[in-house]
Amino acid sequence: MATAKSSFSISRLIELFDKELNRDESKSLDLALKSLAKRLEYCEYHYQLYLENSTPSKLTRERSGIPHNNSIRTQYEANFLAFLNNLHCIVDAAPYALNIIYKQTTGKSIDDKNVGWGDHIKLYSNEKIHAAIDKIINCETFQTIRELSNRSKHKHLIPISNSGESLTIASFSYSIKGAPEIVVPPTNLDEFMRQCHESLIPLVVNLFNEVISIKEKEYVNNNLMPS
Repeated sequence: MATAKSSFSISRLIELFDKELNRDESKSLDLALKSLAKRLEYCEYHYQLYLENSTPSKLTRERSGIPHNNSIRTQYEANFLAFLNNLHCIVDAAPYALNIIYKQTTGKSIDDKNVGWGDHIKLYSNEKIHAAIDKIINCETFQTIRELSNRSKHKHLIPISNSGESLTIASFSYSIKGAPEIVVPPTNLDEFMRQCHESLIPLVVNLFNEVISIKEKEYVNNNLMPS
């Protein structure tokens, strides 16, 4: 389980890089980071609602066919998908914010279409944050959430079965260019959500805390610490 903090200081991060960014870049970074923070709030909101609507008692009620005003299935499915899609946005928007901060390293404009988790992310291999980036990429749920989210948006909703005690995502497969097909077996949905919430999200948050920590150390070493 990741032990990273659940948030990072947007104002502190912008303050530390203020001298390296022009006005438009500072505004873009501020908006990007505030958007990430908002989506983190959305993820937490939908995660808690998912938990409230996927308890064993509610799953048993759904299986029994007892009438109710708001479908239990609709509630847990909708909150799962909202959580999934917001987490996907958080993950895929992180390189955009990093590119603004490290533009001199990447040599990419703010809106360069190649900014992402592909070849672009390799440009950080000599930066001190590369270890934090690698932890995200190597996280078990990193690629899975992206594939599930894209599948739900561009192909079909993810089938979820209810045993009356737990929820299970149906098996699916996907391919990554240059690699063999990956088959994801049927997965317990509670466990998958927990891994996303307690492992992947903290790793993304920790990435930006690492950016802050590294920059603060640079200021201290050069006796230039901003107030």
